[in-house]
Amino acid sequence: MRFSTCLFSAPCYDEAYAGLCKSTIVQEFTFETHNKISLSGVIAIPQNPIGSALFLRGGYGAEFGLFMDVLFSEYSLFYQFATAGYTTYALDYRGTGHSQGGENYNGTDQIQDICELLEYISVPNNGKKLVIAGHSRGADAVLLTANCYSGKIDGLIALSGLYDLTRLHVQRPDLYDKITAGVQNTQQFLVERSITYQQISKLNSIPVLLAHGKKDERSPVQNAELLYDYLLSQHRTAPLDFQRYERGGHIINKPWVEMLEKMM
Repeated sequence: MRFSTCLFSAPCYDEAYAGLCKSTIVQEFTFETHNKISLSGVIAIPQNPIGSALFLRGGYGAEFGLFMDVLFSEYSLFYQFATAGYTTYALDYRGTGHSQGGENYNGTDQIQDICELLEYISVPNNGKKLVIAGHSRGADAVLLTANCYSGKIDGLIALSGLYDLTRLHVQRPDLYDKITAGVQNTQQFLVERSITYQQISKLNSIPVLLAHGKKDERSPVQNAELLYDYLLSQHRTAPLDFQRYERGGHIINKPWVEMLEKMM
């Protein structure tokens, strides 16, 4: 893994980033996958990290990179983990932002990329807590990743995801048209990217926090309700919490990291 541009480091004087800048260095990073694809992201490094966290964003298409205003707004999972003392990573999926390759919406290549990044992260983590979290598309991705990652994950947050893509043509026809363009076997493509159709034995031992707004028009709350029921039906050995918010939309502002830490 290579670190490049230092976006800012302590001390800094931008009031918008004051909570994060106080004792944190933020840099861009790049790492190379096993098939020589160079991926980029952002890392926040606190002075005395208590663990490591990986945040996966939402959005589809090459134009969706890691926007600074999204990463560092106070409701951002990235911001919350970094200010709580985690060495926090955020990744541009292949084919988006500064990452190479072609867009692969939560497909095998993308999930393998994330698993490889977790392998990098786990080495300097030295046995401390490793947690993963995602919003929207990223919520789907962290669940698929946790289900195939060979190492230990201590906690997971999934916010506002589309967990059953076989309903996408009804719920989000705009997104359906984009991600299935040129796909021959559409049903297989969508099933492979839906956590609700996977064997999820590995998820049973990970504390999982699900949250969804009932007014979410981009990802209807029924997605989370279906996933929650599916997770409950398994032989779970770790806590599972599902927070529904009556007035919540696609983005919900809550102390997610604090809530997860109480479960771990």
